[in-house]
Amino acid sequence: MHEQEKDNCILALQNIPKGCELGIDYHSWYVGERFKGISNISPGFHFVFVRVTDKYGEMAPRSGFFVYMNPGEIISKSFKQDDEEFEPIQGNISIDEMKGLLAQMAPYPYKECQLWTQLTCHVSSPLLKRLQPASKKVCSYTEVALEKDKVTAGRLGRMLMKTDTRTIELESKDDDNRINFTKIPNPESMIGSDLTKNIMDSSVCLEALIKAIPEGEVGLLGEIQLAYVTFILGQVYDAFEHWKQLLSLIGGCMNALTKRSSFYEKFIDVIGLQLDEIPQDFFLEINPQKNVIFLIFQVRNFISISF
Repeated sequence: MHEQEKDNCILALQNIPKGCELGIDYHSWYVGERFKGISNISPGFHFVFVRVTDKYGEMAPRSGFFVYMNPGEIISKSFKQDDEEFEPIQGNISIDEMKGLLAQMAPYPYKECQLWTQLTCHVSSPLLKRLQPASKKVCSYTEVALEKDKVTAGRLGRMLMKTDTRTIELESKDDDNRINFTKIPNPESMIGSDLTKNIMDSSVCLEALIKAIPEGEVGLLGEIQLAYVTFILGQVYDAFEHWKQLLSLIGGCMNALTKRSSFYEKFIDVIGLQLDEIPQDFFLEINPQKNVIFLIFQVRNFISISF
């Protein structure tokens, strides 16, 4: 039996089906019938997910939740297999009960998840509270508010499943399952000199976006990180589209490079870690002006020359 560190956290789980895949951050296990949760979790932001098997033995898509744990916090949840949702359990766990549960818990896999802290270092508790879906659930049906006329493959599939008509509404009404990323300013709403400037330089849009985010520059970095892990681990394709839109906006600025040089240095650090982990075929694009990697390296080269 492993020892529980004083300031580390505990996630007590009930009704996890035997043989399913249960994971936290970058590690997962296939659990047995005695599995009762995860211990020694470092305080901070985490993603917990599960994949169950159907009656034919096929694995379902991931379903999970984001959580920000305070030092020493104990969270108890029960899994509802019919809805593939985790529900909170009310009430406190006694010391004697906890001692028994710890023997049936998996310790947090620090070695396998050491990159997690770096990839999510700007995701704070207030930011998560502001952005995460009202349902607190993250799965393939989770949505991200994108451009009104933009329909991704994932969103189109969901809409086709929900309608029997030939008319498809592009605006989703499922607000409970939507991640509330700050809306990226639309250049078409600009007038006069602002619109002219934005054709060559997206700095005006970037300034408007940072102003709209309560946490400012740090919040924007946090939103980039949350969009990234929502796609990579939560398997929400719309989050990847939003991530690309943010990178395209930030990579298309010139004036902001000098005005917000400190932000861009942190941005390059954030993106550098992410690019090491994401499959390269996601960046294939014939037109280099639309290629996210091309834009990132433009920014990187400009910063290396200017600072």
